[in-house]
Amino acid sequence: MEEIRKCKYDELDDVIELSTFAFQYEASPEKRAGIRSRLKPEQIWGYFKDDKLISMASLLPLQVFIHNQVFSMGGVAGVASWPEYRRKGLVKQLLKEALLEMKEKNMTVSMLAPFSFAFYRKYGWETLSEYKKYTIPISHFPKIESNLGTILRYKNIQNCWPLLNEIYEQYTSGFNGMLKRDETWWINRVFRETQTIQVYYNDSGKPEGYLLYKVKDREMKVKEMVFLNETARMQLWRLINQHDSMIEKVQIIAPSNDPLSVILDNPSFDQEIITYFMMRIVDVEQFLRVYPFYASGVKQEFMITVKDEFAEWNDGLFDIQIDENGKARVNKVSLCAKHEMVDYSIHCSIQSLSSLLSGYQSVETLFKLGKIKGPNEKINELEFLIPQKTTYFMDFF
Repeated sequence: MEEIRKCKYDELDDVIELSTFAFQYEASPEKRAGIRSRLKPEQIWGYFKDDKLISMASLLPLQVFIHNQVFSMGGVAGVASWPEYRRKGLVKQLLKEALLEMKEKNMTVSMLAPFSFAFYRKYGWETLSEYKKYTIPISHFPKIESNLGTILRYKNIQNCWPLLNEIYEQYTSGFNGMLKRDETWWINRVFRETQTIQVYYNDSGKPEGYLLYKVKDREMKVKEMVFLNETARMQLWRLINQHDSMIEKVQIIAPSNDPLSVILDNPSFDQEIITYFMMRIVDVEQFLRVYPFYASGVKQEFMITVKDEFAEWNDGLFDIQIDENGKARVNKVSLCAKHEMVDYSIHCSIQSLSSLLSGYQSVETLFKLGKIKGPNEKINELEFLIPQKTTYFMDFF
Protein backbone atom coordinates (compact mmCIF):
# COMPACT_ATOMS: atom_id res chain seq x y z
CA MET A 1 0.00 0.00 0.00
CA GLU A 2 1.25 3.49 -0.89
CA GLU A 3 0.16 6.73 0.74
CA ILE A 4 1.20 10.36 1.22
CA ARG A 5 0.78 11.75 4.71
CA LYS A 6 2.50 13.70 7.46
CA CYS A 7 5.15 11.85 9.43
CA LYS A 8 4.67 10.70 13.01
CA TYR A 9 6.96 11.17 16.01
CA ASP A 10 8.00 7.52 16.00
CA GLU A 11 9.08 7.89 12.35
CA LEU A 12 11.60 10.70 12.94
CA ASP A 13 14.51 8.25 13.08
CA ASP A 14 13.53 7.12 9.56
CA VAL A 15 13.51 10.77 8.47
CA ILE A 16 17.03 11.27 9.85
CA GLU A 17 18.23 8.04 8.23
CA LEU A 18 17.01 9.12 4.80
CA SER A 19 18.35 12.64 5.29
CA THR A 20 21.86 11.58 6.29
CA PHE A 21 22.02 9.25 3.29
CA ALA A 22 20.59 11.66 0.71
CA PHE A 23 22.57 14.72 1.82
CA GLN A 24 25.72 12.74 2.63
CA TYR A 25 26.53 13.82 6.15
CA GLU A 26 27.41 11.84 9.23
CA ALA A 27 25.58 12.23 12.50
CA SER A 28 26.81 10.92 15.81
CA PRO A 29 24.22 9.69 18.33
CA GLU A 30 24.48 13.08 20.06
CA LYS A 31 23.99 14.97 16.81
CA ARG A 32 21.06 12.74 15.85
CA ALA A 33 19.44 13.51 19.19
CA GLY A 34 19.85 17.23 18.51
CA ILE A 35 18.39 16.91 15.01
CA ARG A 36 15.50 14.85 16.32
CA SER A 37 14.67 17.47 18.96
CA ARG A 38 14.39 20.17 16.28
CA LEU A 39 12.30 18.16 13.80
CA LYS A 40 8.56 18.72 13.75
CA PRO A 41 6.72 15.77 12.20
CA GLU A 42 3.72 17.94 11.32
CA GLN A 43 6.03 19.84 8.90
CA ILE A 44 7.24 16.72 7.07
CA TRP A 45 5.33 15.18 4.19
CA GLY A 46 6.23 11.55 3.62
CA TYR A 47 5.59 9.12 0.82
CA PHE A 48 5.16 5.67 2.35
CA LYS A 49 5.13 2.22 0.84
CA ASP A 50 3.91 -0.50 3.18
CA ASP A 51 4.50 1.97 6.07
CA LYS A 52 8.12 2.45 4.97
CA LEU A 53 9.29 6.03 4.35
CA ILE A 54 10.64 6.15 0.78
CA SER A 55 10.47 9.87 -0.04
CA MET A 56 9.93 13.08 1.91
CA ALA A 57 9.74 16.87 1.81
CA SER A 58 9.51 19.37 4.65
CA LEU A 59 7.34 22.50 4.62
CA LEU A 60 8.55 25.28 6.93
CA PRO A 61 6.18 28.15 7.85
CA LEU A 62 8.30 31.28 7.32
CA GLN A 63 8.01 34.93 6.27
CA VAL A 64 9.92 37.08 3.78
CA PHE A 65 10.17 40.77 2.94
CA ILE A 66 9.24 41.91 -0.58
CA HIS A 67 9.29 45.69 -1.03
CA ASN A 68 9.21 45.98 2.77
CA GLN A 69 5.94 44.06 2.87
CA VAL A 70 5.88 40.82 4.89
CA PHE A 71 4.66 37.79 2.94
CA SER A 72 3.82 34.41 4.44
CA MET A 73 6.18 31.89 2.84
CA GLY A 74 6.32 28.11 2.65
CA GLY A 75 9.92 26.96 2.74
CA VAL A 76 10.43 23.62 0.98
CA ALA A 77 13.38 21.72 2.44
CA GLY A 78 14.77 18.24 3.01
CA VAL A 79 13.44 16.84 -0.28
CA ALA A 80 14.85 13.32 -0.59
CA SER A 81 14.10 9.82 -1.87
CA TRP A 82 15.88 6.51 -1.50
CA PRO A 83 17.73 5.79 -4.81
CA GLU A 84 15.64 2.75 -5.67
CA TYR A 85 12.49 4.91 -5.64
CA ARG A 86 13.79 7.93 -7.57
CA ARG A 87 12.42 9.01 -10.96
CA LYS A 88 9.00 7.61 -10.15
CA GLY A 89 7.26 10.97 -9.67
CA LEU A 90 7.17 10.73 -5.88
CA VAL A 91 8.66 14.18 -5.26
CA LYS A 92 6.22 15.68 -7.76
CA GLN A 93 3.32 14.30 -5.72
CA LEU A 94 4.85 15.55 -2.46
CA LEU A 95 5.30 19.04 -3.92
CA LYS A 96 1.68 18.99 -5.04
CA GLU A 97 0.53 18.20 -1.50
CA ALA A 98 2.83 20.89 -0.10
CA LEU A 99 1.44 23.52 -2.48
CA LEU A 100 -2.12 22.63 -1.54
CA GLU A 101 -1.23 23.02 2.13
CA MET A 102 0.47 26.36 1.45
CA LYS A 103 -2.64 27.65 -0.31
CA GLU A 104 -4.88 26.49 2.52
CA LYS A 105 -2.63 28.23 5.08
CA ASN A 106 -2.40 31.47 3.03
CA MET A 107 1.30 31.09 2.30
CA THR A 108 1.32 33.21 -0.83
CA VAL A 109 4.94 32.43 -1.84
CA SER A 110 7.28 29.45 -1.58
CA MET A 111 11.07 29.28 -1.61
CA LEU A 112 13.65 26.49 -1.77
CA ALA A 113 17.33 25.75 -2.36
CA PRO A 114 17.35 23.56 -5.49
CA PHE A 115 19.55 20.58 -6.21
CA SER A 116 18.56 21.26 -9.83
CA PHE A 117 17.06 24.51 -11.13
CA ALA A 118 15.65 22.72 -14.18
CA PHE A 119 13.85 20.20 -11.99
CA TYR A 120 11.98 22.76 -9.89
CA ARG A 121 11.24 25.03 -12.85
CA LYS A 122 8.97 22.24 -14.11
CA TYR A 123 6.81 22.85 -11.05
CA GLY A 124 6.68 26.63 -11.13
CA TRP A 125 9.67 27.75 -9.09
CA GLU A 126 12.08 30.28 -10.61
CA THR A 127 15.43 31.78 -9.65
CA LEU A 128 15.10 34.35 -6.89
CA SER A 129 18.61 35.51 -6.11
CA GLU A 130 22.34 35.35 -6.62
CA TYR A 131 25.14 36.37 -4.34
CA LYS A 132 28.83 37.17 -4.60
CA LYS A 133 31.39 35.08 -2.80
CA TYR A 134 34.68 36.88 -2.24
CA THR A 135 37.98 35.35 -1.21
CA ILE A 136 40.25 38.31 -0.46
CA PRO A 137 43.89 38.37 0.67
CA ILE A 138 44.07 40.37 3.90
CA SER A 139 46.70 42.56 2.24
CA HIS A 140 44.01 43.84 -0.17
CA PHE A 141 41.91 45.35 2.59
CA PRO A 142 42.13 49.13 2.88
CA LYS A 143 44.18 50.53 5.74
CA ILE A 144 41.55 52.67 7.45
CA GLU A 145 43.15 54.97 9.98
CA SER A 146 40.06 56.77 11.23
CA ASN A 147 38.55 55.05 14.24
CA LEU A 148 34.93 56.18 14.41
CA GLY A 149 32.39 54.87 16.87
CA THR A 150 32.80 51.73 18.96
CA ILE A 151 32.84 48.00 18.26
CA LEU A 152 31.68 45.66 21.01
CA ARG A 153 32.05 41.89 21.24
CA TYR A 154 29.08 39.80 22.41
CA LYS A 155 29.10 36.29 23.81
CA ASN A 156 25.56 35.77 25.09
CA ILE A 157 23.51 34.77 22.04
CA GLN A 158 20.17 34.85 23.84
CA ASN A 159 20.73 38.44 24.94
CA CYS A 160 22.12 39.91 21.72
CA TRP A 161 19.81 38.49 19.05
CA PRO A 162 17.20 41.31 19.43
CA LEU A 163 19.96 43.86 18.89
CA LEU A 164 21.21 42.11 15.76
CA ASN A 165 17.68 41.62 14.49
CA GLU A 166 17.01 45.35 14.78
CA ILE A 167 20.02 46.08 12.54
CA TYR A 168 19.17 43.19 10.21
CA GLU A 169 15.59 44.31 9.61
CA GLN A 170 16.75 47.81 8.70
CA TYR A 171 19.23 46.22 6.30
CA THR A 172 16.49 44.10 4.67
CA SER A 173 14.71 47.25 3.47
CA GLY A 174 17.31 47.51 0.71
CA PHE A 175 16.50 44.08 -0.76
CA ASN A 176 13.69 41.75 -1.77
CA GLY A 177 13.43 38.16 -0.55
CA MET A 178 15.11 38.51 2.83
CA LEU A 179 13.83 36.26 5.60
CA LYS A 180 11.97 37.67 8.59
CA ARG A 181 13.78 36.02 11.49
CA ASP A 182 12.56 35.14 14.96
CA GLU A 183 14.44 34.11 18.11
CA THR A 184 14.44 30.41 17.24
CA TRP A 185 15.86 31.12 13.79
CA TRP A 186 18.62 33.33 15.15
CA ILE A 187 19.70 30.85 17.79
CA ASN A 188 19.32 27.57 15.88
CA ARG A 189 20.26 28.74 12.40
CA VAL A 190 22.17 32.00 12.25
CA PHE A 191 24.37 31.47 15.28
CA ARG A 192 25.16 27.88 14.36
CA GLU A 193 28.90 27.69 13.60
CA THR A 194 29.34 31.37 14.46
CA GLN A 195 32.43 31.93 16.57
CA THR A 196 32.46 35.68 17.11
CA ILE A 197 29.78 38.39 17.27
CA GLN A 198 30.82 42.04 16.95
CA VAL A 199 28.51 45.07 16.77
CA TYR A 200 29.41 48.53 15.50
CA TYR A 201 27.98 51.60 17.29
CA ASN A 202 28.29 55.14 15.89
CA ASP A 203 29.55 58.07 17.96
CA SER A 204 26.02 58.64 19.26
CA GLY A 205 25.81 55.06 20.54
CA LYS A 206 23.40 53.85 17.85
CA PRO A 207 24.04 50.30 16.49
CA GLU A 208 24.61 50.46 12.73
CA GLY A 209 26.30 47.20 11.77
CA TYR A 210 27.48 43.79 12.87
CA LEU A 211 29.93 41.05 11.91
CA LEU A 212 29.45 37.31 12.46
CA TYR A 213 32.55 35.26 11.72
CA LYS A 214 34.97 32.56 12.71
CA VAL A 215 38.72 32.20 12.29
CA LYS A 216 40.42 28.90 11.56
CA ASP A 217 43.60 27.84 9.74
CA ARG A 218 44.58 31.47 9.09
CA GLU A 219 41.32 32.21 7.29
CA MET A 220 38.41 34.34 8.41
CA LYS A 221 34.99 33.18 7.21
CA VAL A 222 32.45 35.97 7.52
CA LYS A 223 29.00 34.49 7.92
CA GLU A 224 27.27 37.88 7.86
CA MET A 225 28.51 41.42 7.41
CA VAL A 226 25.58 43.79 7.79
CA PHE A 227 25.89 47.58 7.75
CA LEU A 228 23.44 50.45 7.45
CA ASN A 229 25.79 53.04 5.94
CA GLU A 230 29.29 53.43 4.52
CA THR A 231 30.82 54.48 7.82
CA ALA A 232 29.66 51.24 9.40
CA ARG A 233 31.02 49.29 6.43
CA MET A 234 34.42 50.95 6.71
CA GLN A 235 34.68 50.40 10.44
CA LEU A 236 33.81 46.72 10.04
CA TRP A 237 36.49 46.47 7.36
CA ARG A 238 38.89 48.10 9.78
CA LEU A 239 38.00 45.43 12.33
CA ILE A 240 38.66 42.67 9.79
CA ASN A 241 42.01 44.21 8.89
CA GLN A 242 43.03 44.22 12.54
CA HIS A 243 43.16 40.42 12.33
CA ASP A 244 46.10 40.68 9.89
CA SER A 245 48.54 38.98 12.27
CA MET A 246 46.42 35.82 12.45
CA ILE A 247 44.82 35.45 9.01
CA GLU A 248 45.95 35.45 5.39
CA LYS A 249 42.59 35.70 3.63
CA VAL A 250 38.94 36.53 4.20
CA GLN A 251 35.87 34.85 2.73
CA ILE A 252 32.76 37.07 2.55
CA ILE A 253 29.28 36.68 1.12
CA ALA A 254 27.68 39.81 -0.39
CA PRO A 255 24.65 40.84 -2.49
CA SER A 256 24.90 40.58 -6.27
CA ASN A 257 25.06 44.38 -6.60
CA ASP A 258 27.83 44.82 -4.04
CA PRO A 259 30.47 47.31 -5.32
CA LEU A 260 33.49 46.02 -3.40
CA SER A 261 35.66 45.55 -6.48
CA VAL A 262 35.09 49.22 -7.33
CA ILE A 263 35.90 50.42 -3.83
CA LEU A 264 39.12 48.49 -3.19
CA ASP A 265 42.36 49.84 -4.64
CA ASN A 266 43.35 46.34 -5.74
CA PRO A 267 40.29 44.46 -7.07
CA SER A 268 42.40 41.47 -8.10
CA PHE A 269 40.86 38.78 -5.91
CA ASP A 270 38.59 35.77 -6.37
CA GLN A 271 34.97 36.69 -7.03
CA GLU A 272 32.31 34.09 -7.70
CA ILE A 273 28.67 34.67 -8.61
CA ILE A 274 26.51 31.92 -7.14
CA THR A 275 22.91 31.39 -8.21
CA TYR A 276 21.14 30.53 -5.01
CA PHE A 277 17.47 30.21 -4.00
CA MET A 278 14.28 29.84 -6.04
CA MET A 279 10.80 31.24 -5.45
CA ARG A 280 7.32 30.72 -6.81
CA ILE A 281 4.04 32.49 -6.21
CA VAL A 282 1.71 30.00 -4.56
CA ASP A 283 -1.53 31.96 -4.94
CA VAL A 284 -1.50 34.65 -7.63
CA GLU A 285 -4.78 36.25 -6.59
CA GLN A 286 -3.88 36.58 -2.91
CA PHE A 287 -0.28 37.59 -3.63
CA LEU A 288 -1.30 40.44 -5.92
CA ARG A 289 -3.76 41.76 -3.34
CA VAL A 290 -0.92 42.20 -0.86
CA TYR A 291 1.81 43.22 -3.33
CA PRO A 292 2.81 46.90 -3.00
CA PHE A 293 2.65 48.29 -6.52
CA TYR A 294 4.07 51.74 -7.18
CA ALA A 295 1.78 54.46 -5.82
CA SER A 296 1.32 56.46 -9.03
CA GLY A 297 -1.43 58.75 -7.76
CA VAL A 298 -3.81 57.55 -10.48
CA LYS A 299 -5.87 54.42 -10.97
CA GLN A 300 -4.50 51.74 -13.30
CA GLU A 301 -5.98 48.54 -14.71
CA PHE A 302 -4.49 45.69 -16.67
CA MET A 303 -5.05 41.99 -17.22
CA ILE A 304 -2.59 39.11 -16.97
CA THR A 305 -3.01 35.62 -18.38
CA VAL A 306 -0.93 33.28 -16.22
CA LYS A 307 0.12 29.77 -17.22
CA ASP A 308 0.56 27.47 -14.23
CA GLU A 309 0.22 23.78 -15.02
CA PHE A 310 1.11 22.65 -11.49
CA ALA A 311 -1.28 24.85 -9.49
CA GLU A 312 -4.49 25.09 -11.46
CA TRP A 313 -5.95 27.86 -9.27
CA ASN A 314 -3.30 30.18 -10.75
CA ASP A 315 -3.91 29.14 -14.35
CA GLY A 316 -6.09 31.73 -16.05
CA LEU A 317 -6.86 35.38 -16.65
CA PHE A 318 -6.70 37.96 -13.85
CA ASP A 319 -8.22 41.44 -13.86
CA ILE A 320 -6.02 43.75 -11.75
CA GLN A 321 -7.20 47.20 -10.69
CA ILE A 322 -4.65 49.31 -8.83
CA ASP A 323 -5.67 52.39 -6.87
CA GLU A 324 -3.78 55.65 -6.40
CA ASN A 325 -1.83 54.17 -3.46
CA GLY A 326 -0.64 51.02 -5.24
CA LYS A 327 -3.21 48.72 -3.63
CA ALA A 328 -4.63 46.10 -6.00
CA ARG A 329 -8.08 44.61 -6.39
CA VAL A 330 -7.78 41.27 -8.15
CA ASN A 331 -10.41 39.06 -9.73
CA LYS A 332 -10.00 35.89 -11.74
CA VAL A 333 -12.03 36.24 -14.92
CA SER A 334 -14.64 33.56 -15.57
CA LEU A 335 -14.24 31.17 -18.47
CA CYS A 336 -17.24 32.59 -20.35
CA ALA A 337 -15.70 36.06 -20.48
CA LYS A 338 -12.11 34.97 -21.02
CA HIS A 339 -12.16 34.69 -24.81
CA GLU A 340 -13.17 38.37 -25.18
CA MET A 341 -10.29 39.69 -23.06
CA VAL A 342 -7.35 37.33 -23.38
CA ASP A 343 -5.97 38.97 -26.54
CA TYR A 344 -5.67 42.30 -24.70
CA SER A 345 -3.90 40.87 -21.68
CA ILE A 346 -0.29 40.39 -20.71
CA HIS A 347 0.80 36.73 -21.00
CA CYS A 348 3.41 34.99 -18.87
CA SER A 349 4.16 31.79 -16.99
CA ILE A 350 4.05 31.51 -13.21
CA GLN A 351 7.86 31.32 -13.31
CA SER A 352 8.18 34.64 -15.15
CA LEU A 353 5.58 36.32 -12.96
CA SER A 354 7.44 35.15 -9.85
CA SER A 355 10.75 36.40 -11.25
CA LEU A 356 9.21 39.74 -12.13
CA LEU A 357 7.38 40.49 -8.89
CA SER A 358 10.23 39.27 -6.69
CA GLY A 359 12.43 41.83 -8.44
CA TYR A 360 14.93 39.32 -9.82
CA GLN A 361 14.19 40.31 -13.42
CA SER A 362 12.67 43.46 -14.90
CA VAL A 363 9.69 43.78 -17.24
CA GLU A 364 12.06 45.05 -19.95
CA THR A 365 14.36 42.02 -19.70
CA LEU A 366 11.56 39.45 -19.63
CA PHE A 367 9.78 41.17 -22.53
CA LYS A 368 12.97 41.15 -24.65
CA LEU A 369 13.44 37.45 -23.91
CA GLY A 370 9.86 36.67 -24.88
CA LYS A 371 9.03 35.54 -21.34
CA ILE A 372 6.30 38.19 -21.10
CA LYS A 373 4.09 39.10 -24.03
CA GLY A 374 1.35 41.63 -24.58
CA PRO A 375 0.43 45.03 -26.03
CA ASN A 376 3.30 47.52 -25.74
CA GLU A 377 1.09 50.03 -23.95
CA LYS A 378 0.22 47.54 -21.20
CA ILE A 379 3.80 46.28 -20.94
CA ASN A 380 4.94 49.88 -20.35
CA GLU A 381 2.23 50.41 -17.73
CA LEU A 382 3.26 47.25 -15.91
CA GLU A 383 6.91 48.27 -15.93
CA PHE A 384 6.01 51.62 -14.37
CA LEU A 385 3.99 49.99 -11.58
CA ILE A 386 6.61 47.52 -10.35
CA PRO A 387 9.25 48.95 -7.97
CA GLN A 388 12.87 47.97 -8.57
CA LYS A 389 14.96 46.37 -5.84
CA THR A 390 17.84 43.85 -5.79
CA THR A 391 16.99 40.36 -4.56
CA TYR A 392 19.14 38.80 -1.83
CA PHE A 393 18.84 35.86 0.54
CA MET A 394 21.34 35.31 3.36
CA ASP A 395 19.87 32.22 5.01
CA PHE A 396 19.58 28.53 4.21
CA PHE A 397 17.04 25.79 4.87
